[in-house]
Amino acid sequence: MFTRPADLTDADVRAALVRDWALDVVAVEHALVGFGSHHWWVTTADGCRWFATADDLRLRRRTDDEGLAAPFQRLRAALTTATALRERGLDWVVAPRRAGSGGVVEPLGEAYALAVYPAVEGTGFGWGPFEDTGHGTAVLDRLAELHGLDGCRDTAGVDDLGAAVVAGLGALLSDPGERWESGPFGPDAWRLVVERGDVLTDRPSTRGCSRRSGCGGTSPISRPACATCGHRTATTRTAAPPGPPCTGCSTRLPPRRECGSGRPGNHFRTRAVFNQRVDNGADRDLSS
Repeated sequence: MFTRPADLTDADVRAALVRDWALDVVAVEHALVGFGSHHWWVTTADGCRWFATADDLRLRRRTDDEGLAAPFQRLRAALTTATALRERGLDWVVAPRRAGSGGVVEPLGEAYALAVYPAVEGTGFGWGPFEDTGHGTAVLDRLAELHGLDGCRDTAGVDDLGAAVVAGLGALLSDPGERWESGPFGPDAWRLVVERGDVLTDRPSTRGCSRRSGCGGTSPISRPACATCGHRTATTRTAAPPGPPCTGCSTRLPPRRECGSGRPGNHFRTRAVFNQRVDNGADRDLSS
């Protein structure tokens, strides 16, 4: 965030670092960086630098009446997963340091959650396609390494994307508010909601599909999903787009596409390359 929190001071952050992480803090400097969280550069007596992050849990609620415990639990699950990955050998994961309690995030004040990371020098990259094939290959290698690691699944949270998300979508469609200026896709996303919101309006209440297969099912979101394709079964169906049928539920699925390319088939090619790397670590030419 580029503004200081009105109800959280540098002294509050420093006290929490001393109390919960036992850091011998000599300097705390608010950092005008990031998006969605508040940050501070921290220096300790041994010369080490740290990066403290405070999340306003009030902004992480999915509904106006949701308590602060729920967003705290979701944040803790996400950050604990990152720390577990690093502790199991993925040294390229920049994960928060565990506090004296063993947790990776601690309550701060009435509405914040604080986490502490080692300060790391690095290079940022812009949005969009990879600038060179080497960068893309490196990211693919990291993904293969990540998904080939066992032992971290239990720490990750499970999100059913259920009623709270549907309710939030309904409220957004009914009143998208002022033009969204944040993020690289904010303005375009706002325009689509305003101009094409009618396309989505009926879907949360008439379709329980968690995939964009287009079967037109009328089942509620709580209806069980097909074990083969993940599509939620429906009591009635409308006309489906052409595509191969799912072997588990006979749903007609459209061709799979590589995200953002609009070209059929590339998803399978990329997925095959990824699976080969997970299986044997072999390098593959993505251009073929």
